[in-house]
Amino acid sequence: MCANEGYCDWKNLSRSTSIHSSSQEHIKNEVSLKRLEQASTPIDVLLSEQRHLAILEHNKKVRKNREILKRLIDISVLSLQELAFHCNCEMEQSLNQGNYRELFGYFFFCHDKRLNVYWQKNASIFLTY
Repeated sequence: MCANEGYCDWKNLSRSTSIHSSSQEHIKNEVSLKRLEQASTPIDVLLSEQRHLAILEHNKKVRKNREILKRLIDISVLSLQELAFHCNCEMEQSLNQGNYRELFGYFFFCHDKRLNVYWQKNASIFLTY
């Protein structure tokens, strides 16, 4: 007996209800209802779980940002070699955009595909020119 079909055989109602109440689907749904009634979770617990999930997601983003920051700091090896970080013209069409930007492009776009994807998503945040 399906809920969207309706029922019109009123003479055999008691037989149909006994068949339905012994069906696997009905028994399974009754058990689920009892479990739900017994384990009614208070709203403060649900909110606490949600807060915990939000903290985990935030920590994941922080780890990823730290990884990217480490890459940017690695490029700063230029200072150890006493090389200039930038040149006079760092426009996009310039052939020489300075040591830092050239190394940045080399590391981000050539070697690390995950960082390249991250950079493409968030480039507008970092671009200042």
